[in-house]
Amino acid sequence: MRKGEQTRTLILNEAVALASQVGLEGLSIGSLAERLAMSKSGLFAHFGSKEDLQLLTLKQAQTLFFEEVLSPALKHARGLPRLRALFSNWLAWVKRNDDLPGGCLMLAACVEYDDRPGAVRDLLVAGSASCAAPLPRRSALPSTKGTSNLGPIPGSSPSSSSGSSSPPTTTSGCSAMRARSIGPATPWNG
Repeated sequence: MRKGEQTRTLILNEAVALASQVGLEGLSIGSLAERLAMSKSGLFAHFGSKEDLQLLTLKQAQTLFFEEVLSPALKHARGLPRLRALFSNWLAWVKRNDDLPGGCLMLAACVEYDDRPGAVRDLLVAGSASCAAPLPRRSALPSTKGTSNLGPIPGSSPSSSSGSSSPPTTTSGCSAMRARSIGPATPWNG
């Protein structure tokens, strides 16, 4: 790797760390220059605009995620073993990584940009799709109709004996946990 590429990689790694704390919207050439003890003009030569900085920072975070989390998980058998490896790798990556003091940048960016159109959101959507592609689809996982790790799902119905080809109605696992902890959703509690 050439010196210019090394410098750019170091800058982007620092940008990922800073953005994990302040968000992509809070990331600026000025704040990054201050953190790196560089001039704004020196950084501007690398990026040109705040949006370019945000996009390249997000691409760097996606690259790190692929190398540290997704790629090792792909070595596991398809289905549930791969999914478990993915989550285990992801939690371990965030926990051990001092370079991400604010946590997973991509997770935070998904929340930050979920309702904002533009190039950053487009990159997040594309990155999410490429990460999800090698994971099992719900239909590929073992059938647990009407149950969760907590037991039966409130509001679920067992397989219908009416001969209907439509799947049984179930509540999501998150909804089930919510229902068990604070009761069903109402207009007043979410």
